[in-house]
Parts: sequence; C-alpha cells; structure tokens
Amino acid sequence: MRPSPGAPRRARNRGTCRVRAGSRSPRGRRRAIQLEPADLRAVFAGERAHSARPWLGTNAIYRAAPVLTRLSVHESDTVDVEGLEFRESLEVVRIEGGVANNVVPDAC
Repeated sequence: MRPSPGAPRRARNRGTCRVRAGSRSPRGRRRAIQLEPADLRAVFAGERAHSARPWLGTNAIYRAAPVLTRLSVHESDTVDVEGLEFRESLEVVRIEGGVANNVVPDAC
C-alpha cells in the first residue's frame, strides 16, 4: 500500500495509508487495516512555580494523573479474526514535563 496522497507529509511515515471504501476480503467480509504506529499526543497545562513555593503554581503532571489512572485500568477487548486471537492495546509510553528539578512543571 502507498501513503495517501492527501495525507500531511509528516503523517506519511506514521502509518497513514489508503484503504478503498467498501473493501472486502476474498470471503466477502468487510475489512479494515490498522497500521502502526497509531498515536495520540496529549498536553496538560499548569502554571510554573518554584518548588519551594509550589502553591504559587499548578503542577501539570498532577493534572494529567487522573487521565493516566483511567488509562491504566482500561480492559482490552479480545477479537477473533479467522481463528486468530487479537487484543487491542492502549499504552502510555512516554511523559515529559518540567524545565528543571526545582520548578513545578507548567506543561507535560
């Protein structure tokens, strides 16, 4: 498969490809193709402050914590495709935040 000509240039090497509408398998089943990577980037905002006076800011990492907790308890569905078992997966693989060890992060 080739990247979709209409895909943004940065997406062309990130799993974006073309699938014909109404595409069916040789057995007549509807099909979909999921190529990796499929990713999501989320940004949480806070307010920067010195760590000696954290009450003057809002920690962006703490604001992300409830979302991370919900993702950590997500239960994957199992799907059987022509006798092969697959599981969906949802993983947080990276988090970045802060500009120094003594600064409450304003973004992550």
